[in-house]
Amino acid sequence: MARMVPARMVPGKLFPALVLIPGILFTAVLLCTCGKDEALPGIDMVRIPGGEFMMGSDTGQPDQRPQHRVRVDTFYMGRTEVTVAQWRRFARESGYVSGAEQGRGGLVRTPKGLKIMPDANWKNPYIPQEDNHPVVLVSWQDARAFCQWLSKKTGQEYRLPTEAEWEYACRGSGQDEYGGGGDLDTIAWYEYNSGGRTHPVGTKRPNRFGLYDMLGNAWEWCSDRYGKNYYRVSPVSNPTGPTVGLHRVSRGGSWCSKPPRATPAFRRHDSPRFRFYRLGFRLAQSAR
Repeated sequence: MARMVPARMVPGKLFPALVLIPGILFTAVLLCTCGKDEALPGIDMVRIPGGEFMMGSDTGQPDQRPQHRVRVDTFYMGRTEVTVAQWRRFARESGYVSGAEQGRGGLVRTPKGLKIMPDANWKNPYIPQEDNHPVVLVSWQDARAFCQWLSKKTGQEYRLPTEAEWEYACRGSGQDEYGGGGDLDTIAWYEYNSGGRTHPVGTKRPNRFGLYDMLGNAWEWCSDRYGKNYYRVSPVSNPTGPTVGLHRVSRGGSWCSKPPRATPAFRRHDSPRFRFYRLGFRLAQSAR
């Protein structure tokens, strides 16, 4: 039976009831009645039942080794990556201005290769994007700010997934590379089929958990600090990464990744201030 969480009323805004269907999904829809009704696209959270899996790869890069057993508790994962429309609503309502919009720009590809462009930001990623594409050119710090805003707005705590949660969700709790979703072409926008740009979220085949674009389309920030040798000392239950470290991890590959990078085990790491036209994020929640 579905469990209803009471709505909250705020002047000028309506927060409908939140519905939890055990074992299926959790959906939060935010509506604004500021003059003309305008809906923030639904933040659709899928319940991921806890379990064990083999994390990493014994045939991949050194930081993917050793493959090791990990157990994660039940959690929720965004069905899709956060979109341009969702980010725009956040920026408009919160007044948030990223470092990119302050003139620090981000890393984009030009005819001469990758280059820092001072005017590059989520509005201007130098690739064609529409509202239903994954937002890119957001830093780890930007993504955290979005999570904090949405948590305050809804009364539900949103965060970035841990690396372990992300890989478990990507694999669909199994050990196959594509989470039961087929081959890479059927589940991912990547270098060989993307046409050199992002695509609307949710247009490829979902994996076993019903998650879209876990591989390809946009790299996704995780909450963990990066540790090259962390897998050697990682705890079995709910690892959250090293306690110290300068970089944060992202996962999944993007629209211009080759197959070796668009895999569940591949790990990317960057400064939490880094902005890249291939890099976005997906939401997570702890089980309530």
